[in-house]
Amino acid sequence: FIPPLSTKQINNHERNTTHRNNLFKVLLMLIIIVVTINIKYLPSTHLPDSNEDKRHSSYFLQEVTLEGLTGNIQKKRDDNKADENNGETANNEDTDDKERIIDILERAGETLNPEEIADLPTWSSVMAQYGSEPVIVGLDTCEQFQSMVPKEEAWIAPAGLFNTGTNLISLDLTKNCYLPKKEKKYGTSGVRWQVPWGKHTPATWRLKHRAESKWARSVNITSIFPIVTIKDPYHWMGSMCRKNYEAIWPHTQKNCPNLIKEHDNTINEVQVKYSKTDPSKIVKHESLVGLWNDYN
Repeated sequence: FIPPLSTKQINNHERNTTHRNNLFKVLLMLIIIVVTINIKYLPSTHLPDSNEDKRHSSYFLQEVTLEGLTGNIQKKRDDNKADENNGETANNEDTDDKERIIDILERAGETLNPEEIADLPTWSSVMAQYGSEPVIVGLDTCEQFQSMVPKEEAWIAPAGLFNTGTNLISLDLTKNCYLPKKEKKYGTSGVRWQVPWGKHTPATWRLKHRAESKWARSVNITSIFPIVTIKDPYHWMGSMCRKNYEAIWPHTQKNCPNLIKEHDNTINEVQVKYSKTDPSKIVKHESLVGLWNDYN
């Protein structure tokens, strides 16, 4: 179960991120300045004997001897070589941590080049964020559905918000699932590409809205077992910024998800058109976060 996020929480997160980024930039500039000073005023190999001499500013202005410079160059080469070896080890470990994801993609028929592999997340990062297994809620309703609906009359179909993987679920169901009794009686697997009320339409519309197809308008709604997908709100908003589908709100590619209006700090409302033929079926949500909360 993923708890709903408020617009205020998301806005605070964006402000905190900006603050951390600015702090990081300041620290980075300080590091660059310190490193530049040390490179410009390399000390000789003959270090001062006393702490008083070390504290004196002239310590950093000593003449660089050839011996000292050569020693520093060789040390830098040795350090670089060690860093390269450590980098290769880290890269190998990183690749090893991606093997499970690579295997999944290759078994799906994908061929990956080194650049694509480098862009893949590690398996440990996936587990840290989402756990080692898919989270499936509602398995306890299967038995009730089976007792109420004859197996030869049942249907399975995906549903979910935009950008939550409904097309992938539809493909997986089509390739891997079928209802034997339905196939025997009607010659069909019993798997559809969307629920009859529309795969992106809210579940509250289940009994009062039908998608534009002959099957959707004629099928018994209570015979549908929906498989609903949910994506975590943070990454889902990133997906909505790339492709917003029927959700409309003020935003640009450079300013997204744009939850708050810049000029007055009020919330940007989101409108979703759930029907292409009925203009009255446009639903308003408090914000992009509100859309996620209202649907899920």
